[in-house]
Amino acid sequence: MVAKGTKVSITEETKNPFEDHVKFTINPEKKVSFPLYLRVPSWCDNPAAFIKINNGEKAMMGFIPGEYIKIEKTWEEGDVVTVGFPMKLSLRTWEANKNSVSVDYGPLTFSLKMDENYVQDGDGTEEWPAWSIYPASPWNFGLVMNGAKPSDNFEVLKKAYPSNDMPFTQEGAPIEIKAKGKIIPEWGMDSTFLVEELPLSPVVSDQPIEEITLIPMGAARLRISSFPVIR
Repeated sequence: MVAKGTKVSITEETKNPFEDHVKFTINPEKKVSFPLYLRVPSWCDNPAAFIKINNGEKAMMGFIPGEYIKIEKTWEEGDVVTVGFPMKLSLRTWEANKNSVSVDYGPLTFSLKMDENYVQDGDGTEEWPAWSIYPASPWNFGLVMNGAKPSDNFEVLKKAYPSNDMPFTQEGAPIEIKAKGKIIPEWGMDSTFLVEELPLSPVVSDQPIEEITLIPMGAARLRISSFPVIR
């Protein structure tokens, strides 16, 4: 970028959306004054959000989700701006989709973690095979939810960031959510192996409560991300 005729490079370091900190290093060719605008994510309404400049004190600036923060100063080579937008669990209810529920953590939406069965079929060749992926473990769960807030029903587990820098895989996802669910026997797949229409929530199920694992939707090849709710 160019500010008042001076070239400025800005380097971003982060593992977002799996962590809530972002570090910006500003390197102008010479000292120059310009405004730096940072957008507050619409999902972040946590009062612990902060901006820190050159390892100074954290500044609480009355953040407004979805709005921009303006930092105006004379920038020098090596200036560092660190921002933190703490994530939290939240739920979305899809009234138009049978009152189903999606589970979010910060900017991530989560899907059921399930085993996968790869079957070679289609018009592929041995050199360039074509695969279909089918579920190899139960998938037709409804969520069991008790309590007044999402944290009453879900546990966020954070793991080490993968050394191969591939977080959007079942094995590498550095965030998982533990939840409780019940299988809904009457909810299945049709003759073409597509999931049948969601049952209307709340759903009655006489099946036992099981612990289920949710992973970021981008890490799941087979995705159940809108869940029925158990009565």
